[in-house]
Amino acid sequence: MNSSIKGEVRREFGKVQGGVGDLTGDTKIQADGRANEAAGTVEKLADKAKDVIGDAAGSASDLAREAYDKGERYAREMRDRFPDAERYWREGSQAVRHQVGESPVVVALLAGLVGLVIGWLIFHQSSDTQRNHHRR
Repeated sequence: MNSSIKGEVRREFGKVQGGVGDLTGDTKIQADGRANEAAGTVEKLADKAKDVIGDAAGSASDLAREAYDKGERYAREMRDRFPDAERYWREGSQAVRHQVGESPVVVALLAGLVGLVIGWLIFHQSSDTQRNHHRR
């Protein structure tokens, strides 16, 4: 019997048990009935939550598989459309590795310079935007 059904049975039993306690005036039976009713509700809700989480995990897995398959298909299409691209990438990577191996300090300085230029362009553009905004 799954948790949801057991929870429903326990909840209904708790209602009956609590009703019997109300009729007889027995506070222990009343309390036990309310406890069983609450526990049954919790079991039922926990089972529903487990189902929702399982469904969400399954959906996420399906989406990830679909995205992976699409990416793989796009890569295959690009490889077919541009057969030399992979060779260019490999040769370019080797050239960069070779340059870094021969003169790593120069490469580091060039990378720093490129970073400074990009930072200046971004900062300069945002400064111009702010100045133009204040002039209005």
